[in-house]
Amino acid sequence: MIGQYSTKGTDIPTRYVTDFLRGMDRRCRAARDQRDLFSALVEECGGISGLELTELETIRRFAHVCRCVRRIERAEICGEPIDQPTLNDSLRCWLGLLRQFQVIKAKRTGGQDLARAFADEQDRS
Repeated sequence: MIGQYSTKGTDIPTRYVTDFLRGMDRRCRAARDQRDLFSALVEECGGISGLELTELETIRRFAHVCRCVRRIERAEICGEPIDQPTLNDSLRCWLGLLRQFQVIKAKRTGGQDLARAFADEQDRS
């Protein structure tokens, strides 16, 4: 059947590349899951309207790293060998992007930046 097969990739790349989804078969589960995760994160920040380009890029990168970490964790659970330095680097990246995502979310939804609130509370005591 025409259109049934594609020469495009079906795996999320291990390294982030801008617009990597364009090079993927958009029908595959990985691409659909990636789009769904990105959309959910954007909605958590109050929607796409008003998001700055840098905020969108941060959310795209955060979604990508979330999937990469999930893939490594799944491999470890299945007993496959994993590259521990890659996992460590991915987790550090995930933590940094999580912090940036929380700042975007707090700014857009009027929520409180928990790290700043904690620091302020420590300063008061």
